[in-house]
Amino acid sequence: MKPPKDLFGRLPTVADLLENPRIKGLVDRVQEMEITTGVRQFVDRMREEVSRRALDAPIPSIGELADRAARFILRRHATDRPQAINATGQLWSSGLTGPPLADEALASLTAMAQHYHQSGDTTAARLVAELTGGQAALLFSSPAAAVLATLGAAANGRAIVVARGELGTTDGVRLTSLAQQTSVQLIEVGAADSVSIDDYREPLESGAAVLLRNEAMPYALRGQTCRPPVTELVKLADQSGSMVIHNIGRGPLAPLAESVPLDVATVAESLAAGVALVIARGDGYTGGPHCGIVVGRSEVVERLKQSPLTATLMPDPLVQAALAGTLSLYRDAERATLAIPVLARLSTPILNLQSRAERIAPQIEASKGVVSATPVEISASDDLGATRPLPSFGVNIICQADQQEQLRTQLLQARPQLVGVWSGDRVLLDLRTVDPEDDIALVSAFEPAGKMGQQQNEANEG
Repeated sequence: MKPPKDLFGRLPTVADLLENPRIKGLVDRVQEMEITTGVRQFVDRMREEVSRRALDAPIPSIGELADRAARFILRRHATDRPQAINATGQLWSSGLTGPPLADEALASLTAMAQHYHQSGDTTAARLVAELTGGQAALLFSSPAAAVLATLGAAANGRAIVVARGELGTTDGVRLTSLAQQTSVQLIEVGAADSVSIDDYREPLESGAAVLLRNEAMPYALRGQTCRPPVTELVKLADQSGSMVIHNIGRGPLAPLAESVPLDVATVAESLAAGVALVIARGDGYTGGPHCGIVVGRSEVVERLKQSPLTATLMPDPLVQAALAGTLSLYRDAERATLAIPVLARLSTPILNLQSRAERIAPQIEASKGVVSATPVEISASDDLGATRPLPSFGVNIICQADQQEQLRTQLLQARPQLVGVWSGDRVLLDLRTVDPEDDIALVSAFEPAGKMGQQQNEANEG
């Protein structure tokens, strides 16, 4: 049941909040456009909150709401590193931190940070096991730390077999370097772009303890057409008394909602195929904080847990809390898709992106230094990891030759910064990775710092 319009009418408007002394008092600390954008987003969130309330629920006073809005704006602003709008189309873009966390993750993190708690909380690890069907799970400070600890404990002094084409990196660290740190022998098999089941057979029969399937790879094996499926690897390993470990990279823990167009291996599918351990990223398609996840058979996880190295690589309690908050959303796949930013961006329909591009383009084209701004369809990005096409829509902008460097600098000095893909005098803004709430700030980045009148009026009308 939708709340009546008069319930929304009891909320202050954007203009009301902007005139409140508590908000006006922020101008010495925060840029005017950042304040306006923050107030708009705060009001949008309040409307969503009210829509979920009972009809007789009390509405806070404008003074209380102004205080809450001010705290909301200051939280957004309180960082030495300026916030950025990622318009590169790459969810994990070089030079930027990972995608934002869900509100539930931030709430769990904040609750953990504000009070004392009993140490040794296992909520996140329990949720990992529950979602994937694994018997036990263990968390690490980073994906590379998870690989490092797992290699040493699982091999137990014996060799590990891996396809030559799968010798990629994790967090920028090569697999060979991680193996050297744990004194584990890596036996490379196959060619750079292909590997067969028979390539693994001889080293396993000679005593190798682990067959490692590694998804963090640089070559054509990514298409999964030049290597045997995981089920065949498990069968071969069972015959030789060894085990399969699957470093699944950014793969999600469990199958996602149908609205998320991903065709990548999941942790749950790998475990169901008989893999002993799966290594995953918390900040991949799971959409949580940066950390490493290991899940699988209880006896192997217990061996890993007893390793002295593991104790030095455990994640911070705040990271565990944020991961637990994220994973709690997966009890409802559709809710997770809406609430987790990574999944929300992946599931955005192409027509939605096209509509936004067509609305934004003429506003940008009217800006100083811009020759033209044209809505364009963009082909799928390899970084998204999907084997099915995932097209996008964006805005292709041509700059005046004598204004190019000035505009580059202006976009980087905007708050938030605007990061697109530059090529000569052109910049492409891919909306696949831009939150719709940031569209106003995206357009505003093209306006000189002092030109605020038009945006202010538009905000007041909201």
